[in-house]
Amino acid sequence: MLILGVSFLVRNNVVPGIILTFLGVSFLSSSLFDWNVWGLIWPMFIIGAGLMVLFRGNLAGVNKIKASGRKVDASAIFWGADKKISSENYEGGDINCIFGGVEYDLSHVKVADKGAVLNVNLIFGGIEIRVPQNIEIINNVSAVAAGVEDQTSVTDKPAGTITLTGSALFGGLEVKN
Repeated sequence: MLILGVSFLVRNNVVPGIILTFLGVSFLSSSLFDWNVWGLIWPMFIIGAGLMVLFRGNLAGVNKIKASGRKVDASAIFWGADKKISSENYEGGDINCIFGGVEYDLSHVKVADKGAVLNVNLIFGGIEIRVPQNIEIINNVSAVAAGVEDQTSVTDKPAGTITLTGSALFGGLEVKN
C-alpha cells in the first residue's frame, strides 16, 4: 500500500495517494513497533462516517458543485451529487467521490477549442458521466480494483475532446452518450 500510495502521489493523484500512503505507514509502523494502530484508526473512521451521514455529507461543505460555466467541480463524500451542465466553452473540472455517487451530465456542452480536462478521483463510489455524441473521450484514469468503462460512440469528425485523468479505487466510472 505504501508503494502504491507514493506512486499515486508522484502522478499527482493526491487524494488516493494520501490515503494509501497513510494506510501503508500505519501497517508498517504497526508491524515494526508492535503498536495497535487499528485500535486508534477504526473508531475515528466510524465517528467520521457517522458525522458525514448525519450532516448529509455536507460537513465542511464537501458535497458541493461549483460551476463557473467553463470549469465545473463536483464532490460527494458519503452522499451523492447530480449536475447537468450546459456551457458554450467547457474546459473541464474536478470530480471527487468517496463512498458516494456522482451523476455528471455534459450532454449539452460545447468543448473549448483546446479540449477539456476532467480530473476524476473515486474511492468506493460510482461516477456516471454523460457526454455529447460528437465528443471524443481520452481515458487516462488509473484503476485499482475498479471498473472504468467508456461506452461512447463518436461521430466521424469529433467536435472536441475530453481527457479524463485521475484514479479510481474500488469503485466504478462509466462514460456514455
